[in-house]
Amino acid sequence: MSLPTRTIFYLTVYGRNEGATAVINHPEKRRLRSISSDNRPALEVGFTKDRKTSLATLGRGDTDIFIDRTDVSRLQCSFEIDPDTNSIMLHDHFNQRTTQVFGQKAQDGAPFLDDHPRRVLVQIDFNTVICMGSERQGRIEFELVWPQQPAQTMDAIKKHNMTAATQAINPRQAQTVDDADTILPLQRQTRIHTSGASNPSIRYVTLGDPMGEGTFGKVYKAINVDTGEFLAVKRFKTAQGNANMGAYIYKTIKREVETIARCSHMTENSSVGDGY
Repeated sequence: MSLPTRTIFYLTVYGRNEGATAVINHPEKRRLRSISSDNRPALEVGFTKDRKTSLATLGRGDTDIFIDRTDVSRLQCSFEIDPDTNSIMLHDHFNQRTTQVFGQKAQDGAPFLDDHPRRVLVQIDFNTVICMGSERQGRIEFELVWPQQPAQTMDAIKKHNMTAATQAINPRQAQTVDDADTILPLQRQTRIHTSGASNPSIRYVTLGDPMGEGTFGKVYKAINVDTGEFLAVKRFKTAQGNANMGAYIYKTIKREVETIARCSHMTENSSVGDGY
């Protein structure tokens, strides 16, 4: 299948069982169907310049991937682009919470959690299996295949958004008279650091190689799996077999975390968790 010339990137959806294969072969979405090199039928959904934040929708309503099943809602789930980071998030819209997501291996996935919002990160080699439907009618299982690394996808979306914003603004029509005054803060607000329980339950996935390395660990760029936000994650080395060095490293890490938590700067976000 030839994708539209306006396509920025695309997602390929394969069927992992009979229910998903029936969805792919449904005549309603014939225009999206393709055949892989190993003769597996698939659907290719492209993100084009006409789109805003949604990559693809799934359900039995007017959706990109039509699922003709009574145990699936009109809008079951969707792949949405986070406006701040351009990462791809899977949103579960069905109030019965029958959508779930996994990795090919346990360490390559982060399923929906009951105490978290029903959205989760999806990308190459991470959360690549989604399923929906009831056990009675048989679960539908799809496999997601991305053609490029997350950084490439994010960069393509960023360039598209910058181009769209430039074209949308006409300097000759810019409003200058009736705009409201900008209200500046009276003084710099400093976040007060108070001791409390740490939050080691943040789920994240790292992006690429370390950004930096120090005496006690390495710093990675990462994405919060549940929010799509960027994080800076520092992974510390362990002092195996040396109790004195282990105690010293512990104190150093604790002091560093407390220092970061007291910082307040326009280029530094709040410390969101630690596990020391």
